[in-house]
Amino acid sequence: MPKFSKDRIVLGDKRKKRTDYGFTRCAVAKRDRVYILSFLDALEEKGENVTKVLRWSGVWNHWIVDWAVGAICVLEHPELQVLSMGLGGRIDLRAVSGRTEEEVDTGKDGPPYRGLLRDMRVIERQVYVTGMARQVYQRLGKGQWARFDQGVLAERGKAKGIGFNSIHGFSRKAIYAVGWKGEIWRFDGRIWRPIASPTNLILERVVCVPPKTVYACGQAGVLLQGQGDEWRVIEHAATEDDFWGMEWFNGALWLATHDAIFKLVEKELEPVGMGTGDPLTCGWLDANDGVLWSVGPEDLAYFDGEKWSEVILT
Repeated sequence: MPKFSKDRIVLGDKRKKRTDYGFTRCAVAKRDRVYILSFLDALEEKGENVTKVLRWSGVWNHWIVDWAVGAICVLEHPELQVLSMGLGGRIDLRAVSGRTEEEVDTGKDGPPYRGLLRDMRVIERQVYVTGMARQVYQRLGKGQWARFDQGVLAERGKAKGIGFNSIHGFSRKAIYAVGWKGEIWRFDGRIWRPIASPTNLILERVVCVPPKTVYACGQAGVLLQGQGDEWRVIEHAATEDDFWGMEWFNGALWLATHDAIFKLVEKELEPVGMGTGDPLTCGWLDANDGVLWSVGPEDLAYFDGEKWSEVILT
């Protein structure tokens, strides 16, 4: 059994910690190459939607995206590419070969007219985005996006309070999307079909764990487990706060509220200690290359399987 350190390592000078920035999501490309979405509080208060994409590699670098970014992901082929998804469908793409900009859909039935996009995930080396009105798009190649929501897109005039917050999949023929009113939909390679959901609470995140298990979490601490069309609530008394982040790491399911991280251990949801020190805000999780990152509105940290490290933006 690995020995877990109770001491938290602090990377950076806490006396110089930036407190004027907030954080949302992140994408872990490699252990030493992590991308984090951040925003300047003062600009947010003025309604100016500008996103600073932070890159952490042991030192800080960044670039600016001139719009509100709702999700970020990394493609590794044919080269390392970082995609930042605007809520209205603009995509900022950064790669060694340079910067490009893409649009998911500029038509009159695209995100600016049907509702904000909420999530972007990589499934079998292809990027998918999803959002309100149950919009789903698939990236076919450089600058090429196609609708992927035939049969699931809500009808105009009937889309109020309907939408997907998250999408994930085992393959291009086994994709799940979850969202408002507890909705769960499954794409089987041919069509989208609704799944009878055991909750009507808003679902914020879905994670597919090979070979067949799917988890969804969200409002009021709801946690679901499913396989195919069979879904159930995982009952727990750990928290009634909203779950925003969820990730599979080191053979276990990890979840995050804004104030705490939890781990599913033998059907029980247990709080996770993040090492000695001041409490850290949490919220969003991403894992890759042997590390799990936690991004909170005010704090950044990662776990390498043995110890937590708090990362200070200066």
